[in-house]
Amino acid sequence: MTASHFRPRSASELVDAAIQLARENYKPLLVLSAIVALPGLVINLITGQIMPSPNETVNEEWRDRLLLTLPLTLVGTCAFFVGYGALVLAASEAYLHGRAIEPGAALRRAFARAWGLIGGNLLAYLLMAGGLLVAMVGMAVLAPMLTRAGANVVGLAGYAAGFLLLLIASLVWFVVALPRYVNVTAVVMLENAGPVAAVRRSRELARGSARRILGLLAILVVLFLVVFLTAGALIGGVVENSAVAGMLSTFLLIPAYPVLGTLFTALYYDLRIRREGYDIELLAQELGGLPADAAAQQPSY
Repeated sequence: MTASHFRPRSASELVDAAIQLARENYKPLLVLSAIVALPGLVINLITGQIMPSPNETVNEEWRDRLLLTLPLTLVGTCAFFVGYGALVLAASEAYLHGRAIEPGAALRRAFARAWGLIGGNLLAYLLMAGGLLVAMVGMAVLAPMLTRAGANVVGLAGYAAGFLLLLIASLVWFVVALPRYVNVTAVVMLENAGPVAAVRRSRELARGSARRILGLLAILVVLFLVVFLTAGALIGGVVENSAVAGMLSTFLLIPAYPVLGTLFTALYYDLRIRREGYDIELLAQELGGLPADAAAQQPSY
């Protein structure tokens, strides 16, 4: 891809560019997508067998089984962060040079930056979900008060209103924070940043583009929901077990993962073009790589 192809794009143009890029480099990106999804599918299968049923009586065994799923879920999440880093790296190579690197090479480089990928993403998730954690703590504090209030309608209404306000505030914060941290993985993989630096850099890149990023995320959610619901409806008509049907539906999302990687990679470069003039930098590099007589013939911008 030449520097002339790099320009600021709207949300719909980014989606179109991501789909085209994924189609042109589908095979290596699909292999990486399967690797990204596989640990989560295996762990979901294991936790599905361990996880207690909501109908079971809450007891010590019930709590032990529930707690056992937490480290497994964390392992699966960390594996996803590393695998997704490899996917973004491959998509970046395709975006800049027209060809994705081999899955093995992408994974090796992602594992070399595992600390940044895991630490940066966990920190970003904590920042985004901070409001929800506050709401959960507020619920834990308010629950005994609601019990003591008993039939006191005014007290019940007041405590319920307080919890509702906490919940609304946490959701508002999540929407505000989400666009700030969507580029953490790209920053770690493409700028070799550490966890804290990646979070700060992602926030800096997103400054002034929150609405556009949210619009892009909305388009992405709709696309994945359509695929997931369609797959779920088809599988649900054949498979009666809801857990197995859910896993199969998730498995059928894997072919859509390459678009996920190319989309957020394209977004990262789009933000750099808008904030830092990255397209001008690429153009200068392109001209600098030409012979002197050929560079002199290039039009000035």
